[in-house]
Amino acid sequence: CMCFGPLAERFSNDRQHFSPDVIIIDAGRNDPPSDATHQAIDNYFAAVRAAWPKATIVDIIPYFVTSTTPSKLTPWLTAAAVRNHATIEDPFSRGWAGYSVSGGQAGPDHVHPTADGYRYIAEHLTADFRAMGLPAADASAGHPAVSLASPS
Repeated sequence: CMCFGPLAERFSNDRQHFSPDVIIIDAGRNDPPSDATHQAIDNYFAAVRAAWPKATIVDIIPYFVTSTTPSKLTPWLTAAAVRNHATIEDPFSRGWAGYSVSGGQAGPDHVHPTADGYRYIAEHLTADFRAMGLPAADASAGHPAVSLASPS
């Protein structure tokens, strides 16, 4: 699967319809570590920065819910993020990637999160994003937004 490549195909539509303050890049879990992937990552980050030069960009290092080993793409993603003035969200260095299957956070395939797993991810991302000083989303602005509100 080449997941980074097709992301750039959405730019013309996205640039016409969105003016984001914060962009979160969460991609690369299924991409092979190849020259084509490396180039696609570089192109994608550069295109995002060029399209939205004032936006805060956050790159989430790819992880699987049960993996304790960082993605082989991490060095490339980190370099692209640094070159394009993006913030790096690394679940491994923050200590919340690779949680236990026995904790009920991963489904029977040991890959995809359960509802509890998604809650776990959301709680950690919310805390990390707040620690980065990212603004809370305002859905009243008339466009799609994800709220950083605490779960009830």
